[in-house]
Amino acid sequence: MSRSRHLALAGALATLAALGPRPAAADIVNIEARRPTLPSERKDGWSGSFALKFAFRTGNLFLIDIGPNGTVNWLRGRHSVLSLFSYNFAAKADPKSGQSINDLGRQDSAFRHNGLGHLRYAFEVLRWLDVEAYTQLATDQFLLLRTRYLVGFGPRFALFEDDLFGAYLGTSYYAEHERLDPDQFLLQPGGQGPTNWWHRWSNYLTLRLRATESLLLTSITYVQPRFDRLRDVYLLNDSVLEFKVSPYISFTLSTSIRFDSAPPTYCTGEADPAGSCPSASVYTLPTTDVRVENALLVSF
Repeated sequence: MSRSRHLALAGALATLAALGPRPAAADIVNIEARRPTLPSERKDGWSGSFALKFAFRTGNLFLIDIGPNGTVNWLRGRHSVLSLFSYNFAAKADPKSGQSINDLGRQDSAFRHNGLGHLRYAFEVLRWLDVEAYTQLATDQFLLLRTRYLVGFGPRFALFEDDLFGAYLGTSYYAEHERLDPDQFLLQPGGQGPTNWWHRWSNYLTLRLRATESLLLTSITYVQPRFDRLRDVYLLNDSVLEFKVSPYISFTLSTSIRFDSAPPTYCTGEADPAGSCPSASVYTLPTTDVRVENALLVSF
């Protein structure tokens, strides 16, 4: 691919990163953004990164959050191990309680946390084909998610790859165990209660472009329907713009749109004497979350 085409594609991906398509109720992880993918990035041994981020979010709630996240990767020949962790503290204003974005930072702002860990192993069968297995554990007080655990496996295809640009397609099966807050849970379309096992088909397309020595753009789109209920689907479009200011320090800008077609419904108030939830306290999580995030990234 010519340098002029690389720069044209850089402009298109930069537009995605600036305008929107990042993280609704599911924690889809964009491990691709921190994965040593292009031939020029793959080197045997240990590598990784650590970031301290600041984020602003609208959708299910208004929030400002600050927190660390990082990756640790190991590559040896055809074998690679990728890991990712994140933990966030945040102040929020809750639309379902009548609060607005102007309530952020006030004394009664609620403080919550969420955390996530992801581990993935990949084996290179052919130059254009990897097989992967992965596991993930997450909790998110903002979305009333007590725990979400999943395991999965499947192939990953290199559709196109050179030292500057790569396009990759992954497809896999995964099983997830989800436990929502039972004290406030009312219903979830297609669910059996606050605790469920789902079986999903995960598909993603990754575009990764090193436009210059200091500029890296990654865009990834996930589609994850349930096998037994195809209209129950998670969608995510995530774009990351990384600007390197030294061999070890970068600034990143990430934007996401996340969609859950079947979010749960909760009771946010006290039950009435008959044990029912008052209609004013019934709240269904919005299907869509929008997130814009910047971070200082230290790589090793």
